[in-house]
Amino acid sequence: MHGAIPALTGIRGLAAVWVVMFHLGLGSPGFPLVAAFQHETLIANGFRGVDLFFILSGFILMHAHGGDFDSLRWRPILRFAGARCLRVYPTHLAALTLILATVALLPGYVLWSREWNAAVANMSAYNFAGFIQTATLSNRWLMPDFGMWNSVTWSLSVEMVAYAMLPPLAYGLNRCKSNVACAALALGSIAAMLAALYALGNHDGGSPTRLGLLRGIGGFAAGASAYRFVVLTPGRHRAAAAMAALAILLLAALIVTDYVLLIPFAFVLLIPALAYQSGMVNRLMSSSPVMFLGRISYSLYLVHVTPLLILCWYFQTSQRQPGLATWCGYGAVVVGLAVALHVLVERPAQRLRFRMPAAASAGSRALQAGSISLRRAIKAAWSGAQ
Repeated sequence: MHGAIPALTGIRGLAAVWVVMFHLGLGSPGFPLVAAFQHETLIANGFRGVDLFFILSGFILMHAHGGDFDSLRWRPILRFAGARCLRVYPTHLAALTLILATVALLPGYVLWSREWNAAVANMSAYNFAGFIQTATLSNRWLMPDFGMWNSVTWSLSVEMVAYAMLPPLAYGLNRCKSNVACAALALGSIAAMLAALYALGNHDGGSPTRLGLLRGIGGFAAGASAYRFVVLTPGRHRAAAAMAALAILLLAALIVTDYVLLIPFAFVLLIPALAYQSGMVNRLMSSSPVMFLGRISYSLYLVHVTPLLILCWYFQTSQRQPGLATWCGYGAVVVGLAVALHVLVERPAQRLRFRMPAAASAGSRALQAGSISLRRAIKAAWSGAQ
């Protein structure tokens, strides 16, 4: 399997929209922005879009980089680490800079946010220590939360831990020659993750706290294992189209039952099925509107929360209710910010990331040539001295 898989870009966009709609229903404590969303089962489970992100991340990174880790050598590991940092940090830091400017301009919003964070989560907000922690994405690295700045960055912090898993995980999976074993690993990773979350008291499987590390690691390992299953099971396009349709039906069935905890099992069926690029579900996920959402999904995920909280602050303190014009304006602002970040920051960083291997290779060749020339010069000088 080579090249991009359009449907997997598309499904990332739908997952991002799902998370945005969930946050619209959630709002701030005691003030849901769209109260009707709280009673819609589909939207109320929108936080599970993050689990889809984790599984998709493991699958895509195994697709893009798994072959680099047939052996564990420092050069590909460092190259992978550099590429991931360029993928994640520039857009994240640009979004955080926008939030910093907003905080400077709206002191009333900052005070309101600090009050409800302290009352509800016993946590500070918009302080210096929290800014540093958020900027470095270390807010889920087994340390206390120092303060909220961009709440969705908890999942990026978990992703950074998952990235560190990829080299040894890919090394092990590349040695697995059984597609049945890889399927069992994918499903078993999800089962183990959900069992651990449930045993630790997180009965809906949606914790963004330190238990979020379990969600990230379990989902990432499942996605990587699912990719290895696809590699070992080529040419099953008709079966894959049926499996994608089955995964959608399973997702719909779980959402309207009491078994929503099991939704990640539907994701771990759907993502590898879409990788075969066949069937009606694949065509839908590869359509132009869905692909557009997929391309801006990372930026959209990063910028959607702060404008939403500002609306909560405004309407809650003014004791007014938002109307249709508010939501149209919110959508336009958030999509506009996401497109701007994608075009001005995310894409340039991606181009730089794609040039890294060539630059590293050229640098390595230059160092090698310089080393050879230096040895020859030393040898010639030594011979002349004799």
